[in-house]
Amino acid sequence: MKMFDVYPVYDVDIVRAEGSYVWDNKGTKYLDMYGGHAVISIGHTNPHYVKMLTDQLNRIGFYSNSVIIDQQRELAEKLGKLSGKEDYQLFLCNSGAEANENALKLASFFNGKKKVIAMKGAFHGRTSLAVAATDNPKIQAPVIISISVLLPLPLRPIKASCSPRSSVKFMGVCKRRAGSLAIAFSSRMIGSDMYCSQILSVK
Repeated sequence: MKMFDVYPVYDVDIVRAEGSYVWDNKGTKYLDMYGGHAVISIGHTNPHYVKMLTDQLNRIGFYSNSVIIDQQRELAEKLGKLSGKEDYQLFLCNSGAEANENALKLASFFNGKKKVIAMKGAFHGRTSLAVAATDNPKIQAPVIISISVLLPLPLRPIKASCSPRSSVKFMGVCKRRAGSLAIAFSSRMIGSDMYCSQILSVK
């Protein structure tokens, strides 16, 4: 068996990393401007990071969310204080695709709408709803064509009229005056600075 060819791979075999640098199997040193999908932005092999992971793995590596996990509660409390959103709730998941998938569902549950506005050229992940909201027919399987996605909009930053609580991960739940619109969806959407130029005129 071999790895599935998702996309072209660079002929570089990274075998070691430290801080902002990585080395390949030939000893070539590279300045790493990738950051592992932004999940390792503290730098590679950060001593505190390595120690915390090692200590945790020596105790227990994984267990179900059906029991109390103190570390999750601690994380939620710290994120609440750092973000100033202490009255929010934290939902932990494994990937950006899963986060976007659940953000879409949450928005639809919230306002009962069935349509999505997606941004042209954006990529949101490989789960069903995330793929449906992605402007690339090549990765959309026939099974998901029933999901209603409005014509993609060009990315253009504007101020959109949404409630302060409208931002959930990478999507926004807009006010009811948007008519049949379920949600505005963009991987570049943070708070009220939303890339959704036509949202409030959709009927």
